[in-house]
Amino acid sequence: MKDEERETKKGEENSEDGGEEGDDDRAALKLLVQLLESENDEERSNAAEAIADYAVGGLTDQSALPKLVKLLDDPSQNARINAALALSNYANQGFVEQSILPKLVKLLEDPQEEIRVFSVPALSAYASKGLTDPSVPSKLVKLLEGDEEVRLFTLAAIKSYATAGQVDRVALPKLVELLDDENEMIRLQALQVLREYTSRGLTDSSALPKLAKLAEDEYQDDEIRSIATELLKTAK
Repeated sequence: MKDEERETKKGEENSEDGGEEGDDDRAALKLLVQLLESENDEERSNAAEAIADYAVGGLTDQSALPKLVKLLDDPSQNARINAALALSNYANQGFVEQSILPKLVKLLEDPQEEIRVFSVPALSAYASKGLTDPSVPSKLVKLLEGDEEVRLFTLAAIKSYATAGQVDRVALPKLVELLDDENEMIRLQALQVLREYTSRGLTDSSALPKLAKLAEDEYQDDEIRSIATELLKTAK
């Protein structure tokens, strides 16, 4: 479907569902897109954040994309963060462009850790649409040292890349280490990623004792035990 057709289709759907309220939302969104070019840092940042929120509900504006991309180089840290978030939400709605991917990858090298972290959901969303960069998996590994939330969505991004066929052996030691994580969801995500890596011929023998421990532990989640058992059988 062409972008113009897709945008029209979304607009018609929103109009049917929202009536006058939908019209008001679309008008507000048009104004927000204009504010992305405001000379005021806070206005640009707030506009990008609001556009990201609208996208979650399915209301998008194709004309926002180039302006959001421009904000990825904005001097304002908050503007860069909210632009990355908006681009992630737009990607989840089907709005992806190959030309945007290098800009998102570049954010992984931003001096501000928070910006590096907020680039991950966008990269994950792009990978889920088949748009990947081979340098990303090794760069994501560094973020697995973050807090629980950061580890979770970084693992989700690594999994999206693996599903798209992009794997990197450098990630294996950290994935094995996370099998001992205190957070059950992190252990599960690490196992799911290891399963993807194993299916592509990348394994690490140091994982075997940890997998055996998880498989035999009756207090572990059933899915954790099941995947651990599956990986053990694959290793034999």
